[in-house]
Amino acid sequence: MTDLLAVGLNHKTAPVELRERLAFGTDDLRAAIAALRARAGLAELMLVSTCNRVEVYAAGPSWARGAEQVLQALAELRGVSLAELQAHTFVRGDQDAASHIFRVAASLESMVVGEPQILGQVKEAFELAQREGSVGGLLERCMSSAFRAAKRVRSETEIARGAASVPSVAVDLARSIFGELRGCGALLVGAGEMAQQAGQHLKAGGVAELTVVNRSEPRGQALAAEIGGRYAPWDQPERSCGAPTSSSPAPARSCR
Repeated sequence: MTDLLAVGLNHKTAPVELRERLAFGTDDLRAAIAALRARAGLAELMLVSTCNRVEVYAAGPSWARGAEQVLQALAELRGVSLAELQAHTFVRGDQDAASHIFRVAASLESMVVGEPQILGQVKEAFELAQREGSVGGLLERCMSSAFRAAKRVRSETEIARGAASVPSVAVDLARSIFGELRGCGALLVGAGEMAQQAGQHLKAGGVAELTVVNRSEPRGQALAAEIGGRYAPWDQPERSCGAPTSSSPAPARSCR
């Protein structure tokens, strides 16, 4: 008999500092899946890694034992103590695991309930696991059912009405504090998906100047070019605050 397992951490269980240490970038996911399967001894396994969650859905002979192995593997891979990880993770097996997976796919576990991005992120994680050969019969049935249920939730309930993302909520909050954003300048720290979406919402809201600060210069420059902003080096914060340079216009008002 094969058990279903869901184990990991999210915005409800762990602080952002720990989530950042556990997160896997797009380029790391394939290697992470292989390493987790090998270290945990699980044939079926997929990894969902977003800014708000790092969760493993897997199948094995014992969900309790599988959870221990997955957490040990995550601790070793990310250089985090097992005790610290265990203090901030959840573990669910069988029906509880299936219920959690369904709720995540339907955006019921999201920071902003009803946001549409999570379904696509879970689908991408599943498709990657399929390509890596780490999906078997149990995960296939569970995820296919979860995706169908998520579509029904969005089409047959009111959850999607006025659905918002975390970046859109953040921009709405900024507007409620500062008022009109037109002509303002804004600083984006990071160059991931959330920063990209925030930049798009800020531009749509009329922000005049966007500055991107990121540890990886190529990613920061790429996002700045995409959203029509400028990049500032991570280790030169004074260049992030709107100080004019010989090749740039005077900074927009800060709206402080």
